[in-house]
Amino acid sequence: MKKLFYIGVLSAFLLAACGEEEVKPKEETPTEEKEVKEDPTKEKPVTAQTEASPSEAQNATIEAFKSNDFMKFADAFYGLSASERSDVYRSTVEGAMVTWTGIITDLDTVKDSIIVMGKTDAYNGADWITLGNENADLVPYVIIVEMTDPSVKTGLKKGDSITLKGEVGARGDKEVNYNWKLYKGEIVK
Repeated sequence: MKKLFYIGVLSAFLLAACGEEEVKPKEETPTEEKEVKEDPTKEKPVTAQTEASPSEAQNATIEAFKSNDFMKFADAFYGLSASERSDVYRSTVEGAMVTWTGIITDLDTVKDSIIVMGKTDAYNGADWITLGNENADLVPYVIIVEMTDPSVKTGLKKGDSITLKGEVGARGDKEVNYNWKLYKGEIVK
């Protein structure tokens, strides 16, 4: 009998304890929702900042970008401050379709891509691995173009001049030696 009494008391205690815990989260939930509702108002100043008019240098960079002349654009882009580069990239460059010309640097390292040196006067015959290891300062002028149909690489050779069209997916950066990346690449004939 004593066992049944203890089991009954223990069960009642557990039910009471569990019942109180279930009520507390329900009371805390509205408080959390109120905090979430306040976050969008904190984002408004950021939106207002991004709507600021572009600087003269940014406008010149955007015009250079629209010209489809990679080096004209790259020189203007790398001449901007870090925050101006970010603004131009997000507002104009990212996701845009471009047509850029360069020299084939590598056809083998990345199986589905053509690696192109946009700074044609600096091309020294190096492949992608050599550029990354020995000429890192040239990497921000490299464009890796992921081809829609990699079989178009047949018949091409390193050192050939080529014009490619693609969607900008990643930006180059001189400070950390990042290359450009285009997706949905096609050869322009």
